[in-house]
Amino acid sequence: MPDKPSVLIVDDNESIRRLFRKALLGKCCNVDTAEDGNKALECLGKQKYDIAILDIMMPKLNGIEVLKHINNNYPDIAVIMMTGHGTMRMAQECMQLGAYDYLTKPLNLNDLRIVIKNAYNSINSVNKDDRLFAKVSSMYEFCDIQSENPAIKSIVSLLKKIATTSSQVFIQGETGTGKELVAQYIHKNSDRKDKSFIALNCASLPESLLESELFGYEAGAFTDALKMKRGLLEVAHKGTLFLDEVAELSPSLQAKLLRAIDTKIFRRLGSNQEIEVDVRIISATNKDIVEEINSKRFRKDLFYRLRTVSINLPALRERKEDIPLLVNVFLKDINTSEKKNKTISEKTLEKMKEYEWPGNIRELRNVVEQLVILTNKDTIEINDLLSCIKQEEIERRDSAEEGKYQTLSERNRDYIEKVLMNSKWNRSNAAKILGITRRTLLNKIKYYGIKIPE
Repeated sequence: MPDKPSVLIVDDNESIRRLFRKALLGKCCNVDTAEDGNKALECLGKQKYDIAILDIMMPKLNGIEVLKHINNNYPDIAVIMMTGHGTMRMAQECMQLGAYDYLTKPLNLNDLRIVIKNAYNSINSVNKDDRLFAKVSSMYEFCDIQSENPAIKSIVSLLKKIATTSSQVFIQGETGTGKELVAQYIHKNSDRKDKSFIALNCASLPESLLESELFGYEAGAFTDALKMKRGLLEVAHKGTLFLDEVAELSPSLQAKLLRAIDTKIFRRLGSNQEIEVDVRIISATNKDIVEEINSKRFRKDLFYRLRTVSINLPALRERKEDIPLLVNVFLKDINTSEKKNKTISEKTLEKMKEYEWPGNIRELRNVVEQLVILTNKDTIEINDLLSCIKQEEIERRDSAEEGKYQTLSERNRDYIEKVLMNSKWNRSNAAKILGITRRTLLNKIKYYGIKIPE
């Protein structure tokens, strides 16, 4: 298998094809594009691909039909579906038809690269070598934990001690504090580093899909199960499985996972054959796990199996001395990927320390990325920062209410509105950032009822 995956991008939107090709070509992938389903079939007949990224809504032949064709004729290709009109029912249909993953537009390019990396890891794990996609890992996973904070330094010292053991690790911390980064650090410093690191967000899928993702299924296990699918427990054999938001698992899945950990044996859905696996499981949650256990929402016995060692990550507001260090790391990375040469003033760095950063490191990186893209000057100043943070706070205004969830449509509307605000309501610039045409953006503005200030 080549060093880089060969990727086919199929979308009738020329701007999206161009954006994805630019973001992926040369950095981590070999890329071809097709403007519709029929052209995709022509490409598939001429060239071998590892991954296909398919838009669902296309003229002539839609993405679902292309997915079925790939499953029937090219079963080794991992398929990633994408659409701007996503529903959970559509996502479930795609996954049951054999898609590796399902993404909704507008896409975060770094998220796309990570999904491609995970898909390629899954493909590689079928080979006898079980090789990792090392080049993508090194480029898009920032695994060097840098800090001037005593608590973080103490955690890093502990991680170095436990990385080479077989201990299960349970990580707690607020959203955006870097729980997956810690899991990657443990994996890359362990004797499993040459095997797969697989991450699964347990809050991102409904129970039925989550069970098939973990344990896999046999062909015919349920309607539309056209071919056998290996579960992530199996894909991560000899490697590491990171279960993010593990407290979101349903009681029935908690019981099945507990048995798999205890016995190191599980069955695919629809099969009586037992599969033995050797997997190191690292778990994480942003919830108070003691409260979850006391409220009978999380099994105490499963918690003890998952937690040989416990790590508690501090919020960014508790380690503000690290903000300049993190900003400069992010700035260098984003300047490189966006081909920019932006700098940030010392006064702006000091101002950043005054903000509480409720979204933690993830929010900090998002703000830096927005500042690099949207600031017209070479140097990022305080006014640029204040404008950006104000929009972050506006975006959180509804989700701050406990127990409130957004539909995919609501999330898309809020994201588009945020990009428009950051673009000072310039529709052409916003469309470029979103990776869609200006006409498509105008249609979305009308569809979502977004009010443009005069």
